[in-house]
Amino acid sequence: MSAKAFLQAFRRFASRRSCPKLMFSENGSNLVAGEACLREIWNHPMVHTALNQRQCHWKFIPPRAPWHGGFYECMVGTVKSSFRKTIHSQKVDMKEFQTVVTEIEA
Repeated sequence: MSAKAFLQAFRRFASRRSCPKLMFSENGSNLVAGEACLREIWNHPMVHTALNQRQCHWKFIPPRAPWHGGFYECMVGTVKSSFRKTIHSQKVDMKEFQTVVTEIEA
């Protein structure tokens, strides 16, 4: 993902859910490639400027400290459980998927 693509995704997220004051990123050993990509985006001046204008801060949890991410891992588990109960093993198209995810979010 490029810095421009990240900013577009971030703008969509902030437009739907309001701008977060603090974002956390995991940087576990199993996410080394993703973490390197996130850090490259994070260090991009355009991203820094956009986040600073919105007073949004981006922090990485310490490596090899999964307990720091427990609060969002619990939320991920809740969404996965709700999704499995709703969809079961059915195949759904993108519109159905978006509808289900939005309902779970609500």
